[in-house]
Amino acid sequence: MSAISAGYAQGFLISKIINTSVDGVDIEGRMDGSSFDVKITITKPFKNMTQSWYTQYAGRGHRTYDGRYGVWLAQVTLKDMYWLGEYLQRKSAMLKRKFSELEKRKATISEGKINESEFKMKRYTMRNQLKSGDISNRVYQHRIGLMKKEYEALDMRIWNLEDQFFEAYFVKDLSAGIRYAALEVLKGRKSIV
Repeated sequence: MSAISAGYAQGFLISKIINTSVDGVDIEGRMDGSSFDVKITITKPFKNMTQSWYTQYAGRGHRTYDGRYGVWLAQVTLKDMYWLGEYLQRKSAMLKRKFSELEKRKATISEGKINESEFKMKRYTMRNQLKSGDISNRVYQHRIGLMKKEYEALDMRIWNLEDQFFEAYFVKDLSAGIRYAALEVLKGRKSIV
């Protein structure tokens, strides 16, 4: 078996510097991963924004990221990240103000409701009760089902609020990974410059 065919069977490892430009501004980023699973990160002029792309097993014979398609996808993704970084810088004050309003609304609807960490703690406690025989499996399943429905309903309401925020204040449709990067910047957890 040749090295090329062995590499194809396992998926080539990719580590490339990708360059593109928007309106005369040079954009640089990295594309790391394999033929079927890549992570694209912008390095210049912004940072701390990443997008991952994955090809499911059934599609691997039709599309890989190690050729022209991978480079094209990386360039498009870098342009989207550049657009987001530039937009976040330009509209920073307004977006942070609107985001703080969003956080207040999320806190209001979350008040008195079970969140993810509380759900996990209650589930852990109930599992111990189940193991010790304090509650039956039927009671355990019923209570877990009710808590999970409440948690998922709250999670969906929060997702819808965030979705409305992005639709209202971002002109461009953003993928989930880039949306997450925008939220991290607006929360003050990451800096893009």
